[in-house]
Amino acid sequence: MLCGACGNGKTTLARAIRRLIAALYNGRNVWTMTASEAATMQLEDPTRFENFKTATQIFIDDLGTEPVEVKDYGTVKMPLVEILFHRYEAQKFTLLTTNEDDASLQRKYGTRIADRLNEMFNRLAFEAQSFRK
Repeated sequence: MLCGACGNGKTTLARAIRRLIAALYNGRNVWTMTASEAATMQLEDPTRFENFKTATQIFIDDLGTEPVEVKDYGTVKMPLVEILFHRYEAQKFTLLTTNEDDASLQRKYGTRIADRLNEMFNRLAFEAQSFRK
């Protein structure tokens, strides 16, 4: 999990890691999507959502920017919670970027997910100022 303030290179590094994996594993791709796209996809394309959730390797950019809950004709779904629970249980490679700190992630996703995030990920903190001009 790459954590830190906006504009300090988390997404750039994650994309480099994704390209490295593709080079090392004969073009094998890491499914890539923003957290907001994943949340929307659960409603708009459930089959693709399921394929993303169960893929061997995924990269989710900007965890914490998406709505935690989405409604499907009155049924409340929590797409990122569902993805993270599955990835935890299946022990599959997952790369995340987020601007959120631990306390914020716990408030947003609950204690159970926060606890699993602590076990699933090594955190690499980005503490530099924004490189964006």
